Amino acid sequence: MNEKVSVIIPIYKVEKYIRRCIESIAAQTYHNLEIVLVDDGSPDKCPEICDEYAKNDSRIKVIHKINGGLSDARNAGLKVFTGDYVYFLDGDDYVKNTLIEIALANAVATASELVIFNYERVDEADNLLSTSNFRTGIYEINEESRIDYIINTLSKYVTGWEAWNRLYKADLIRKNNLFFWDNKLIFAEDFGFSLNFALHANKISCIPDALYHYLIRKDSIMSQAANESRLSASLALSKLMEEKIAASFKNSNLYKDFPVLFYSIIYEQLRGLTLDNYKKSISLISDKDYFNKQINRVIKKFGAMFNYYGVIRGIVALLHCIFLKRKMEKQNIRILGIYRKVWKINEVFTNNKSKIFSKRRIFLIGSEDFSNLGEHHIAISEIEYLQTIFPEYAITEITASEYSVVHHILPFIIKRRDLICMPGGGDRGNANSHAVKIQRDIMMKYRNNRIVIFPQVINYDSSKDGINQLGKDQRIIKKCKNLTVCVREQHSYELAKQYFDCNVVLIPDMVLYSNYNSLQFVRKGAILLLQNDIEGVLSKEDKIFIEKVVQQQTRNIQFNDIQLISNISIFDRKEVVHTFIRKLAQTELVVTNRLYGMLFCAITRTPCIALFEHNYKIDGVYEWISKLGYIMIIRNCSELEEAVHKLSRIDKKEYDNTSILEGFAVLTKQLRNNVVGLK
Repeated sequence: MNEKVSVIIPIYKVEKYIRRCIESIAAQTYHNLEIVLVDDGSPDKCPEICDEYAKNDSRIKVIHKINGGLSDARNAGLKVFTGDYVYFLDGDDYVKNTLIEIALANAVATASELVIFNYERVDEADNLLSTSNFRTGIYEINEESRIDYIINTLSKYVTGWEAWNRLYKADLIRKNNLFFWDNKLIFAEDFGFSLNFALHANKISCIPDALYHYLIRKDSIMSQAANESRLSASLALSKLMEEKIAASFKNSNLYKDFPVLFYSIIYEQLRGLTLDNYKKSISLISDKDYFNKQINRVIKKFGAMFNYYGVIRGIVALLHCIFLKRKMEKQNIRILGIYRKVWKINEVFTNNKSKIFSKRRIFLIGSEDFSNLGEHHIAISEIEYLQTIFPEYAITEITASEYSVVHHILPFIIKRRDLICMPGGGDRGNANSHAVKIQRDIMMKYRNNRIVIFPQVINYDSSKDGINQLGKDQRIIKKCKNLTVCVREQHSYELAKQYFDCNVVLIPDMVLYSNYNSLQFVRKGAILLLQNDIEGVLSKEDKIFIEKVVQQQTRNIQFNDIQLISNISIFDRKEVVHTFIRKLAQTELVVTNRLYGMLFCAITRTPCIALFEHNYKIDGVYEWISKLGYIMIIRNCSELEEAVHKLSRIDKKEYDNTSILEGFAVLTKQLRNNVVGLK
């Protein structure tokens, strides 16, 4: 291969990230590159940085221009590029060094005009948040299938629509004069370009490789709910598409059936409407005549809607448009809400279909699928534990967010013989805990089932509300015929025995069931794993002091946290958690005030100093790992320097969890003795 690939990088106010971005593309294993850096009037040091790299790499050219926005910057690159293929890279992201080589090889081998690849979402600490999972394969597109591809593949995000996870054949862009529509007018310039490209492409390849690192910054996380500006912007995109189709495809199905394309463009904005923002969003549409005209056209195209959307989606879409036309806002919101709920229910049961119809079943209900890595690892360890002791049983996991949707249907599925487990790690006594609310609901609905609540903390305060919460739990638990409540430290064990009329078991935290002894890395640097969320108790001065002390051992220091900035899907859970675990396993020292930060270090043999004020919950859990010489607890920052020196002198770091596993034996024995009841 000797094709030239032009890489266009729009740059604006990304001084903190631009060096990593440029270096990641300059270091590609494929060398025949033209790298176009478009300085979009950036007010920071980006212009100087771009010029610096251009002096040292002949493949790099720089365009300096006044600020015009992302679309304008990319278009500036499209005016000057000379390559056989085009690739777009955003200035705050970075790529794997094999991206161009892999994507180009596929483009040449398959003769595809577009090669799509997967990407990883990462935060500013390089924590993996998720990996896209596009439907791979070759997409052959002709005039008969083009609308179907746009509606059921592109618009449904089956292969994404971003500009930066695609390698484009340059001839198609030049021949059809493709460019990015103004991002100040339309709601998604990447989506618009992908729609425009899809009008002309005949062969598209989607490969499984995740080659792009998409940075999620705290200030870049935006609500996905529709609002009036995005609804108007989606109409602007629809107009541009209609004009393009009318000019270039007048005698095609694209022109004849444009209303179904219109609906696919605005659907994401319409389906996010709620009773709170419905009237405002509709009333502020910039071009109501165009909107109403297209809605009427959709209704008249009911045959085409059924053809492209299917019967169920087609009926929902038509009802949606009829209610919009008649201004029946409550009915519209209701039907969209029902459709979303049915879709979610279908997703849950489709993903668990084989397990649900198994004869021997265990349900793990209420595991959290939010942003805390500790909670996710608890679920991983619980499933690992259940699979080990009951290998012949199918384990169906219903997460906390899924339970809110499917709880009305579960009573028709769960039978009395099924074992129900609920996740640990929580704080029983916290009235606002989502986990506790789910547990109470489960105990009331399935009190005749065998139920196990994995280890948690018992913590009712002496306030009136605390006393009421305890009384409520006591009444619910007393009605359960076969309930086992597990706790993870002695204080909670004594309270649970005193409070609850059920079987109480003291076992280790579930995370300690896992073992990463197989991980072998050269350790370097330190991680300060400190709370950044509202639970954080360390002052800024404390963190500066901790950093100064650790710098005496290593200058390679990273700040991190186990509370990530976005929720984690259970489909990404293992990869996200294990990537974080591997990061700790490559570290020579961790200082943390996170309980699960300490436990992660224990199971990865990572030297760790845990900074905790006196807390029976922490102390009780620490008892299970206190014999591990590489885990130390200190009570305040003044003890840190001495602890660092002590840990630096420890050579042997082994995680012998034999005694810890023995701690699970009492629960395992009880469950196995009752296994006949599960059959």
